[in-house]
Amino acid sequence: MKFSLLLSLLFLGLSTGASAEEVNFVGVTQVGAGNNADIDQAEGHEARVSLHQLGGLNAIDLPQAGNAEAVLLQNGQGNSALLDQRGRSGGSAEVWLYQTGNDNGAALTQDGAGNRALATQ
Repeated sequence: MKFSLLLSLLFLGLSTGASAEEVNFVGVTQVGAGNNADIDQAEGHEARVSLHQLGGLNAIDLPQAGNAEAVLLQNGQGNSALLDQRGRSGGSAEVWLYQTGNDNGAALTQDGAGNRALATQ
């Protein structure tokens, strides 16, 4: 039996006048096969995600803007991750992506200054 969970979260922050306390944080764990995580943090000052997917054929779609940070772990086969991090007003982007198993794929776009990426497959 295929377990499927669709998670769609939209976090909106202030585009001007944001303070350091205005942080959009999402922490999600998905267990099973065929999970989808569609997390949209395209608006906001600080965007942070911690996402763990345990099982095969899982997918992550994650657009982030502002000072963006993502820690993603996919454990299983046939997983995919699509990340689009857009720094704004001198914002930086950081991503740690860990994929264990076979036939995994990842696409990463980072725009802005001071970006860092670590991907392990």
